[in-house]
Amino acid sequence: MAEHVVGDWKEFTFELATMAHEEEIAQHVREYFLKDETMNVYLGWDDNNAKNHNSMVRIALTHRASFIVREKATGEVLLQELLRTFQHLN
Repeated sequence: MAEHVVGDWKEFTFELATMAHEEEIAQHVREYFLKDETMNVYLGWDDNNAKNHNSMVRIALTHRASFIVREKATGEVLLQELLRTFQHLN
């Protein structure tokens, strides 16, 4: 799957997200998504919420199905897609 997504396109670079990207992805999601979600605003965002979120990012990254998109000029992460595969236990 990665060979179809990873690489350059226009002014962007698509990368397979790995554990090496964990903190960068977690920070991006906290900064641009989680702190402004209605429930987080209502309940209050704190370091404990961030720690819980970091563990979810870590779980998603272990499945090696997540991607990040960087702007070539700055190297800044513009988008991340955290995917998790689910297995049914018999």
